[in-house]
Amino acid sequence: MPTLTIKLTPETGRIRATVSRGLRPDGRMSVTGQTLKLPSPPARKTPRGIYEHPREVARSLRGTSAFGRSRQDRKRIERLFAHIKRILKMGRLRLRGPCGAHDEFLLAATAHNLRKLAKLVTSLGPQMTQGA
Repeated sequence: MPTLTIKLTPETGRIRATVSRGLRPDGRMSVTGQTLKLPSPPARKTPRGIYEHPREVARSLRGTSAFGRSRQDRKRIERLFAHIKRILKMGRLRLRGPCGAHDEFLLAATAHNLRKLAKLVTSLGPQMTQGA
């Protein structure tokens, strides 16, 4: 009568199945052994985005003083863009092409700087106009 013996080797993840089929003519047991590999469980790999490395670089720079200064500068610039778009009605460009957009935005930035200069002159009063 054949018997089946199964042994598992956890280090390699293989199963050794041994089947004995009875006695051979010389009196020894006839044994056939096969090594079977366990099916590996499906891998649950979390995919990394293609922009994950730049994000890690940004995270590593987050606590530095240069990052804080850069964040303040970005905030100031974004406020200026919002002011130009909303107050100076530059939400939509009227000139076509990159050169037209450049010229139109340069004109709007010049107007913004002139407004700032006018406020500065009026707030300083007569001492700035007399010195010139």
